[in-house]
Amino acid sequence: MLLGLLISLSFKQILLGVAIGLAVGYVLEAWTPLLRGRL
Repeated sequence: MLLGLLISLSFKQILLGVAIGLAVGYVLEAWTPLLRGRL
């Protein structure tokens, strides 16, 4: 029970980290050409 809870918690944290990483990467990739154009 406790082990399953720990695994599910760490799994959720990993998924959250992956989702945030993908979102940040997508935003950076979308904004880099615009920022380069401004600079």
